[in-house]
Amino acid sequence: ATVTVVEFSDYQCPHCRAAHKAMRLLAAQHPDRLRLVHRHLPLDHACHPDLDRPFHPYACRFAEAAECAGLQGRFWEMNDALFASQEATRAQDLDPERLAVQLGLDRVAFKRCLDAHTAAPAVRADVEEARRQGLTGTPAFLVGNQVFLGSVPPEALGALLEGNG
Repeated sequence: ATVTVVEFSDYQCPHCRAAHKAMRLLAAQHPDRLRLVHRHLPLDHACHPDLDRPFHPYACRFAEAAECAGLQGRFWEMNDALFASQEATRAQDLDPERLAVQLGLDRVAFKRCLDAHTAAPAVRADVEEARRQGLTGTPAFLVGNQVFLGSVPPEALGALLEGNG
């Protein structure tokens, strides 16, 4: 791929869901030129040291669920399922373990990973990277040395994909 887009997002953020869906579509349309990298920036005080109160109180757990699925080689499937579930399920009713079963993951290994917070260091590392980049909200995107908040403007992405950015 000639262009790497690093997406920082939160699974409870409706703006992240929309931006993610658009980015996944673009990545599918340009598989040889666009690489999408997901990074977690849960706006949840449970794993984000700059937050002192609940905002998205399930976002850290959902980020860990995506990473636990990733340990079974299924990160993107869980990532997409978490965002898709936002539309139909309230966060407090969303059970990542049920999603894991629906995705065909090893339920016991997934539950063990989630309960032991095995993926917490990976989520913390993403949050720390976002903090180093000065990102305070979601969604946010890094493309080369450029930061885009909310979305990557189509004209900017078009120029990058054509090699003019």
